[in-house]
Amino acid sequence: NDTTKLKRPLVVVPELPVAPLQLFRLVPLCWFLVPIFRAMENNKKFLASCFPDYVVFVEQPELHWWTDTDTGIGPVRDNIQQEQLLLRVTDIAKNARGRIQELMKKYYDAKEQKAGKEKQKQTEQPASAMENEESIRMMDDHDHLPYSEEQQDHLKSFGSNLVSVDKVHPNDEGYELWGRHIAAAIIKHWNKE
Repeated sequence: NDTTKLKRPLVVVPELPVAPLQLFRLVPLCWFLVPIFRAMENNKKFLASCFPDYVVFVEQPELHWWTDTDTGIGPVRDNIQQEQLLLRVTDIAKNARGRIQELMKKYYDAKEQKAGKEKQKQTEQPASAMENEESIRMMDDHDHLPYSEEQQDHLKSFGSNLVSVDKVHPNDEGYELWGRHIAAAIIKHWNKE
């Protein structure tokens, strides 16, 4: 009987979101960091496999998921755009609703414009900084093959909207996207039961 079924606690152990971090693609650093983090993540997977009803392991999204969300495409971005305006027609008077919608539109337009200017600044780096970055070789996290020069150029600026200035931790937007990914995995787990 589903109504008498006891709800049990659920422990969620997410894989660390290292895909958007440039640090994990730098040679020779990636030779040491990637195996250490894989060992940690394998322990989490093992725990989840031992207690599948109580522990959920949430894998980090693939690199294309991060690049898509960073560039503003994909289902996560679609959901966020739909949620930006949370007002219902019946909640407030028409003139107040119109004013709030106008202010919210200005806010989000300014936010998008600021993000565009920041991306433009990154592409206008001084030549000396770009030369130093070109001397760094990057590796793919999955098969450890070097990226092509074109892919390296894309990855140098990739994630800047999702990673904080320390280049290690997600920023507010990165945490929001990561939280949405974890929430989707929890819902998927509940739906299996």
